[in-house]
Amino acid sequence: MVEDETRIHQAITLLTSHHPIEMEEQTEELNAEPSPETVPGYSPHPGLAGSTAERAAEPSSGTEEVIPLAEENLEVGKRTVDRGTTRVRRYVVERPVERDVVLHGQRVTIERRRPVETSVPGHAFEERTVEVRETEEVPVVEKTARVVEEVGIRKEETERTEKVHDTVRREEVEVIDNKGRQTSP
Repeated sequence: MVEDETRIHQAITLLTSHHPIEMEEQTEELNAEPSPETVPGYSPHPGLAGSTAERAAEPSSGTEEVIPLAEENLEVGKRTVDRGTTRVRRYVVERPVERDVVLHGQRVTIERRRPVETSVPGHAFEERTVEVRETEEVPVVEKTARVVEEVGIRKEETERTEKVHDTVRREEVEVIDNKGRQTSP
């Protein structure tokens, strides 16, 4: 049903693109109304008499009824199941290390002695300061880091075919007659 007459052409184009088939129905209501077969130049919509849409809806040869046939297909799917997580954790381990290092040092020692000479030297009674440096070696620790190994993490795709095995139950009967003989049912 098209309410706006300006869209009639668009509706007819849409209908004819899907290859419509006109089905004849014999009812009192349809027989009472005029149809394209009974009234020449009849159009259900003014201005569309004899249009291509009307001709396309009519069967080309005789009366034909088309019944679509359907078929179901079985598709076996699969789903992804979470099998857990692999976690790689890097952590620090400390261990004690010992190295022997030889260190040298100097110490100033002062001792008093009695001179063997009894005369006074020429620069006696002058103020004088003597400086003597002491040195000592101390250990210096330097740490360097370097990469010694790598850990590669990779996921590999696998494919497998699996046979499913299970058991099923079934009830059987055994018949023993009054003489103790086994008979089949």
